[in-house]
Amino acid sequence: MLTIGIKNGTDKGFTKEELEVTNGFHFGIICMHAGVGRIGDKAYRTVISAEEACDRFKIVMDEMPLWEDQENTFPYKWLTDVDNIKRLEENSWYCNAGNKKPEHFLHHMKNIIMNKIVKRTQLEGHYKATTYEDTQRQKKAVRTVLGLLLTGEVEDYYDDNQWIVDTITDAFEPYDHWNLSKPFYNGQYLVYDLDTYEYKLADKPQEE
Repeated sequence: MLTIGIKNGTDKGFTKEELEVTNGFHFGIICMHAGVGRIGDKAYRTVISAEEACDRFKIVMDEMPLWEDQENTFPYKWLTDVDNIKRLEENSWYCNAGNKKPEHFLHHMKNIIMNKIVKRTQLEGHYKATTYEDTQRQKKAVRTVLGLLLTGEVEDYYDDNQWIVDTITDAFEPYDHWNLSKPFYNGQYLVYDLDTYEYKLADKPQEE
């Protein structure tokens, strides 16, 4: 359930029209996409300045318009004025959307923009959005493989190279990234062995 707003806002100098924005559902939707739940150093982990929060709100609204003739509406003008965002910070405004790191927010917006661009075009079926969590898992897999191999620690943990196959396929999910009905490497097909629960190369593609 969405929780958003400022407590006792009128006592803190906010008008009724302003509170309809700061405590409203539409702003909550913007915050969920912007990854902004707290502004300034009151955040627990990811700190987002008023200036950055303002930039994020504008990016979201520009790419996902919520009102007709949006740039002339009171909410748009109010939320793109950094002085107003500083007032939110000063008065303990809160939204339970949570704070996302800049790279998480940008990755999210990249997916939204690309989906809009290819929607209802001949390219739509060729674009697959990758979640931020997927990219983090993939980076961790690469770091793990490289780290264990380059330090020589791999000899302390594994007797063969199957762990490399497992680490990479867990992170990159072959069925999502490759057409496995076509040869994967050197004329052979990548298949999943249901008996050993591991990927291997075979002369024929996976049977349905």
